[in-house]
Amino acid sequence: MSTEIPGSTAVGGATAGTAVSASSYPVNFHVDHPASPSRFFAVPVLGFVARYLMLIPHLIALYIMYYITAIIQLFAWIPVLFTGKYPEGLYGFVSGYVGWSARVYAYLLGLSDKYPPFSLGNDPSFPAQVTFERPTESSRFYAIPILGGVVRYVLMIPHFVILIVLLAVSLLFNLVAWIPVLFAGKYPSWNYSIQSGLIRRYTRVFGFLYGLTDKYPPFGLGA
Repeated sequence: MSTEIPGSTAVGGATAGTAVSASSYPVNFHVDHPASPSRFFAVPVLGFVARYLMLIPHLIALYIMYYITAIIQLFAWIPVLFTGKYPEGLYGFVSGYVGWSARVYAYLLGLSDKYPPFSLGNDPSFPAQVTFERPTESSRFYAIPILGGVVRYVLMIPHFVILIVLLAVSLLFNLVAWIPVLFAGKYPSWNYSIQSGLIRRYTRVFGFLYGLTDKYPPFGLGA
């Protein structure tokens, strides 16, 4: 389903505040349904703690990359404002950071038992993939210092609220999902849908906030 923010207009050659159908959205996340999830990681408390401890190197790397991304945002507006182009190298780093975060979350939430790669790009062997369609032209309006960023954040308020609710729901679902994994070795479809949907929404929200796309994210959880 496509929706449009009231009063949205085409600004700087890109559509500002327009949502598109999920299937055509330029930022996407897909993860294979776990075929035979580890029973060890399903052990209450122990499994989650083990995953978290194993991810410490990733969390340190992402912490550093977060600040680098913030610095990039301070300068990326210049070429966008004057040329309408998001520099390819900067786009690659920022999209790589968002994709790396998504793969780490996929591992932490049990969507994959395979340890995520230390990479800004997609690893074909990893079951979670994040794709970005780089725009041919970026909105100059969103590149206006302060104003553009504020508008993006205000537009994302409904998505922030939904993300908080989804995070709470995902944690509750994970409190139950360990049962079929531990005793039957099966990852329940209902938990797969909520966890993958949460990460997909995360990638789209931050893809929009970081200027990787100017298309307003859809509200659905689907691909």
